[in-house]
Order: sequence, then C-alpha cells, then structure tokens
Amino acid sequence: MSVYLITGNDDSTIAEAAKKLVHQIGDDDPFAFEIYEENEEKTAAQVIAEVIASIMTPSMFGGAKTVWLRNFEALAEIPLPEALTGNVKRLAEIISDKFPPDVTLVIDGPGIAQKQLLAACKAVGKVEIHKRPEITSRNWRREVAHLIGQACGQRGMVLAPESIDYLLEVIGVQTGRVSGEIEKIFCYAGAGPTLAQVQDVCTGNREAVYYALSNAFGDRDLQAAYDAIMQLMANHKNPESCAIGLIRQAAKFFHQLLEAKLLCATLKVRRPQQLAGAIEKMTPEHEALFKHYVLRDKSDWLINKTAAQAARYSGSELVGAVAILAEADRYNVSSSLPRRLVLEALAARVISPAR
Repeated sequence: MSVYLITGNDDSTIAEAAKKLVHQIGDDDPFAFEIYEENEEKTAAQVIAEVIASIMTPSMFGGAKTVWLRNFEALAEIPLPEALTGNVKRLAEIISDKFPPDVTLVIDGPGIAQKQLLAACKAVGKVEIHKRPEITSRNWRREVAHLIGQACGQRGMVLAPESIDYLLEVIGVQTGRVSGEIEKIFCYAGAGPTLAQVQDVCTGNREAVYYALSNAFGDRDLQAAYDAIMQLMANHKNPESCAIGLIRQAAKFFHQLLEAKLLCATLKVRRPQQLAGAIEKMTPEHEALFKHYVLRDKSDWLINKTAAQAARYSGSELVGAVAILAEADRYNVSSSLPRRLVLEALAARVISPAR
C-alpha cells in the first residue's frame, strides 16, 4: 500500500496519526523524504503542482521515497477554487492510473471532501477518517478513553480505571489535550502512576474540582467535600457563580446515584460490582424502560463505582438529596447569602448520616 489519506473533523488526532504513519514509513533519509504544505509564498494550486512533480520524479539516489502533503486545509473547501480544481483532478488521476510503485504518498488535513481524490485514494490505498467525539454522543467517553489508552500504550504506561475516568472528567472531548496530559503524567510518575499522582499533575480546572466534590458526595466524606469547595473558591475568578454551577452539577450526580439505585433494584443486582454486567444483559423491556438513563453511557468501572456509592445512601436519602439540591438552586437565585455558605451547608445536609 503506497497511498494514504487521513482526514475528518478532529484536527489533533489527524495530525498525530499522520506523524505516526510517516515515522513508521521512514522519515530519516532527507534525500528520500519530501514535505509539502501551504505557506504564504505559494498558492494551494502551486503546492499540489509540486506534489505531482515530486511523485513523478525519481528520488535523488534512486529507490523508494515518501511524499507528504501535510495539513492541507485547502482541500476542505466546497466547492474547490477554480485554480485548484484542475491540479487536484490531475493528482487523483495519477493516483488511480500512473502512480509509481516506489513512491509513498501521505495526504492529511481536516475536512477533505473532494470526491474524486477520496475515491482514488480509497481504491489503491487507505483512507482514515478521524471524527471528534461529540459531548452529546452516548459513546464519547469510550472514544476518548480509547485515545487515552493509545497514548498510554505508546509510552508503555498503564492507567488504573479510576485514573482514566478522572482524566475523562478533566479532558472532556478536547482530544488535543490527550497526548500532552499523558506525557505530563509519564514524566512526573513513570509507567504506573497512581490516581493521586494523576490528580497532582492534571489539576486547575472546574472539571477536576467537580470530580473531587462528586467523589466526596458519593463517599459521604464531608471533610473531602469541604476541601474541594475550598479549592474551588480559592482558584476561581467568580466563586459565587461557580458555586451555583456546582450545585447544579451535584444535582445531576445524585440523579445518577438514583438511577443506579433503581437499576440495581429492577435488575435484581445484589452487589454493586455486578451492575455493568446486568445492564449488558437487559431484556428488551428493560432496554426500553431505561433507555434515557445517563448512567448507561458510562464505562463499566464508573457504572459499578456509582452503584457502590449509591449503596451508601438509602432510596429515601437519595430522593431527599435531589430535593435539597433543587431547593438550594432556587434559593441561590433570590438569596443574598454567600454562595459558598449555601454550598457547604447543603453538603452537610446531604452527606451527614440521617439521625
């Protein structure tokens, strides 16, 4: 296989995949490796013309060579500019009919949509499509976790499930952060970092603080909740507004605990660590009943962990917590009390065991 086209809408993974591919093919011989990309001195049509000329010209000392059309965003324009259309058509024809056997061509860039070029590359080579995970997709956590796993594998690093779920909260769907965050962790803690070490390196954002706060709620650890609240207030530019956001996020978390409690009861799950497996084996009737449950879209580890945390509360306590959080949200709108005080008070009401 000698022709590769890498595109999609996830710029960071497209660039990473192209770089990895070129390295695997071999990029250490300057006389058999040529890079072409857009710049201020040349038009996109001129760059394509140079790529065509390079493909049809033998390497300086004979033998195989690699031609890389790197991060070529001009191919994403619809329709293509008239000045570019002829050269792209010519490139597609060369790939289909006259491509030299001793040349490897790599093309990468976001949003490449030129049908003739895509078809030609697919017919004789390989086309990779990298789609950015969407936060609205039920599978985004699995997709980003896969990227985290790949980045770890490249460094011989192993992350525990709880560390991966922490990173998912910190990174979200910002796939461009994956490689950098994993590199920071590896440099700091080596190949087998603990959750505490991961948290040491990947901190300083609202998601990380929320992860710590939700864990405190789930573990019924009031001091840990106070610590998370204090960290948030000390580092956020608008702590009052952020406290309101945390109350609403906490409400979502307790809804998930309630989902776990209801799933365990309905599916007759005796131990929390069995919930993920029970969800996989649900009957069509249960599938329809629980199709809107957010918890179903989480990783197996997080499903089971949420079930274990839900088990620390009774059903009535969870219903009461949701009501308390809803009341606190309404109270925040009209109250003149400091939001931190409201947040700490409701944490005590929710976490403290019933008397």
